[in-house]
Amino acid sequence: TREREALRQQMLLRALWRDARPGVVAGWMRDDPARFQRGLQAYQANASALAERALAATYPVLRQLIGEESFATLARVFWHRQPPLRGDMGLWGDGLPDFVADSESLAEEPYLADVARLEWRLHEATRAADPDRKGLDLEALGRHDPALIRLQLAPGLALIDSPHPIVSIWRAHPPEPPHQ
Repeated sequence: TREREALRQQMLLRALWRDARPGVVAGWMRDDPARFQRGLQAYQANASALAERALAATYPVLRQLIGEESFATLARVFWHRQPPLRGDMGLWGDGLPDFVADSESLAEEPYLADVARLEWRLHEATRAADPDRKGLDLEALGRHDPALIRLQLAPGLALIDSPHPIVSIWRAHPPEPPHQ
């Protein structure tokens, strides 16, 4: 039934997150527990790799700054603490800057969280709708009463208040494509 399949999928997710009691998961195993365990390990490895690739695409400079191995660990831990809520992995990762800010192991580098905030905003800007350019020219200033003209910010525009030179840091580390 649909309900049974939905419950089975929920149990699989809980097993992937290592959030299910072994006895509960065992009840969903079919005929071969060893085969189930191998399959579960494959799913867990794939989920970790997917989390790392998704975050590396959004946070390439953060990845460079902390190193590939540390970034892979960060991605796995973040995936367990804040798992994706939607199927589009491009929408996942907005909580990483705060996660980095709260990380004891990254506390000595306080600028990392703000670099991550910049990268998330850049990521959002690439996904934002194109601005409506109708009437956007300097001549419009002469055709209309200046008191009636309103500034309309482009979709995806963001302001990040940081005590650190995050744009300079970001520019000093051109994003590299993630390894395939």
